[in-house]
Order: sequence, then structure tokens, then C-alpha cells
Amino acid sequence: MNELLVRLLARGDAHADLFAGYGQALADLANANAAAPVLRAFEVTLLREAGLLPTLDCCADGEPINPVAYYRIDAHRELARVDLPGEDLCIRGATVLAMASGQFGDAQVAAKARSRCVS
Repeated sequence: MNELLVRLLARGDAHADLFAGYGQALADLANANAAAPVLRAFEVTLLREAGLLPTLDCCADGEPINPVAYYRIDAHRELARVDLPGEDLCIRGATVLAMASGQFGDAQVAAKARSRCVS
């Protein structure tokens, strides 16, 4: 987490919510049985605070996220629905909704969120 903060933020850049999330993540890691859900939640907070995460409750056309549909991030950093899951780097709506609500306890959601957030 330290490396992500150092690499993504300018020195002296104030992000009160991000650093509150960082402190919470450190405390959660000290008490967690599994680190992955805590790390995924922190990554989402970091991306949101850095302005790199699209809105996760609706897609670019304003429609709510459909759990069975697939989405990609478009050039304007918004979620756009795709017809075929093979197009670009896409993510299932159910995973988007789980990320939006911070539900990273499910191993599949955590793995998919990691592959979309980190790689």
C-alpha cells in the first residue's frame, strides 16, 4: 500500500479521505484472516480518490449496472456496456456492483477486482 501511495500521489498532496482509508486498511490488515479483501477495498479507495475510478453504480448512458452484463472503461473513464465479454478488458456487472459496495469477501470478486484494478 505504501508503494502505491508513493507512486500515485505527488509529495504533499492532501487526500484526507484516502489517508483515513489507509489508516483503516492498516488496522484491518492487523486483524484480518485474509489480506485480499482489505487490499482490494483500499485499491478502490485509492483509485476513486486519484480520480481514476469510474462511477460504479451506473454506466456511461446513465442506465444502472446490470449484474449479468459486461462493461469496460471507456476513454472518458466511464463504464460502457459491451455486447461480447471478449471485447477489450471487460468486467461483469455483478463484480462492478460488488466493488461499489465494498464486498470483497468473495474470492472470485476479489480476484476479478484485483485483475481489473492492478494489472
